[in-house]
Amino acid sequence: MTPTASTQPQCVSIRNRANAQHSTGPRSDAGKQRSALNALTHGLTARTAVLPSEDSAAYEQHHRQLHDDAQVDKNARRSFVPVRTTAN
Repeated sequence: MTPTASTQPQCVSIRNRANAQHSTGPRSDAGKQRSALNALTHGLTARTAVLPSEDSAAYEQHHRQLHDDAQVDKNARRSFVPVRTTAN
């Protein structure tokens, strides 16, 4: 049967609905977690700082080192400011 002008939109609609059943995205929790990283280009708005393929212990060590270095700099500035102001 060849679709006529009046039945053609109905046939397209039926085909579209049938195709949509194949395009529903991941259904399992593992698939949803994996697809959540599909568009990752940078970590500025990431929910997690470490990707599943990365070493979380190395990240934690790096984070602690940065924090400790910042504390040392902060304490050094505190001790430096009074000396500098009294020298004037």
